[in-house]
Amino acid sequence: NAVNLPADTETRLLNAVNFTNNYVSLVHGETNMFSTLFIGIFDPNSGLLTYINGGNEPAIWKQRKNGICQQLSPTGPVIGIIPNASFTCQQVQIEPDDFLIGFTDGIPDALNQEGSPYGKDPLTRILKNNFDSASELCHEIKNDLLNFIGEANQFDDITLMVVKRKRL
Repeated sequence: NAVNLPADTETRLLNAVNFTNNYVSLVHGETNMFSTLFIGIFDPNSGLLTYINGGNEPAIWKQRKNGICQQLSPTGPVIGIIPNASFTCQQVQIEPDDFLIGFTDGIPDALNQEGSPYGKDPLTRILKNNFDSASELCHEIKNDLLNFIGEANQFDDITLMVVKRKRL
């Protein structure tokens, strides 16, 4: 049930991603540089999130009212591989007390000492619980991940962002 934002919001977001993609692919294409990206514009008054996911792990939107977790899937390829690639904007209506969880592939791909990946099942399990704050949820995921990894070497970045929309 997304509301339409002014066209310039989507245009600004698309322009920023297209510019970045073309710069990296055309200027640095021979170096095989690329990046995944999740970028959004959030209106805290209306709760509308307009986003582009350029090949990143799907962010998770946990809805307070029904506990449903929805993945915000990619809306375009990774940044820097395909010049003039096509990206689209998507919108979701974040309600008060909803959470948005963004993370890089370093979380599900993290390995323990036996070489087994963390995967996405632990996130699903953790998100079944209720949390009062973004920091509480973030700490729970972080602690679970670090306990899983143990003494294993980290081979990729591990980035996690948890946001909770406040009631106005």
